[in-house]
Amino acid sequence: MEENKNTITLKKTTIWKALSAVLFLLLIASIYTSGFGIFTPTGGTVVEDETPNKVERIDTSSWDLSNEPMLGDSDAPVEMIIFDDFQCPFCARFEQQSFLEIKKDYIDTGKVKFIYMHFPLGFHSMAGPAALATECAHEQGKFWELHDKIFANQGALSEDNLKKWAEELGLDMDKFNSCYDSGKYIEQIQTEMALGQSAGIQGTPSFLINGKLAVGALPMEDYQGQSGMEKGFTSLIEEELN
Repeated sequence: MEENKNTITLKKTTIWKALSAVLFLLLIASIYTSGFGIFTPTGGTVVEDETPNKVERIDTSSWDLSNEPMLGDSDAPVEMIIFDDFQCPFCARFEQQSFLEIKKDYIDTGKVKFIYMHFPLGFHSMAGPAALATECAHEQGKFWELHDKIFANQGALSEDNLKKWAEELGLDMDKFNSCYDSGKYIEQIQTEMALGQSAGIQGTPSFLINGKLAVGALPMEDYQGQSGMEKGFTSLIEEELN
């Protein structure tokens, strides 16, 4: 908090810490109360797959994803939505490992459209500010550039560095600072968290692959899990393509 003769100004990190703490408590409580019944956005309906094992899917067809950061062909047969946290070490692991192969094999080849949504966890004090900063960069067409910069320097996350990295990427800093300092996209980030929560998201990274929920920084190939063989991203995506 900064104070002068006429005003008291709360720093953005202070606001996010308070907001994140409240959101985290709501998230934990909602696990046991089915979201309190308050986070039920249009289109967040669970539907059954037509396959014999009746895998449940989340119907995202009514979600407005038109302004969300996206990679790939908008008409790709597989929609892959990530719910992510910029301070989450497992999210960084996904970025550094499986995501590179998904991009090369599926996104760049027109098979997958990859959509980014925010899910900053309450115990990560810089996850919210980082999400806000990337949305301000998105205004200037540089979401993915700042996204990559943050994950490449995750251990150095701070408000000063977010602004420094934005400047290094050539953003108009008057526009960026105005956007960031006003908290312009905080409500949007909260809405994305609510959508994720309605879809059963409880941690990061989590994915909806044509509506099917997958959780964690999974490997590309199938792997031995606690309950036997588990599907990696290759199997999860190929099932949707076939």
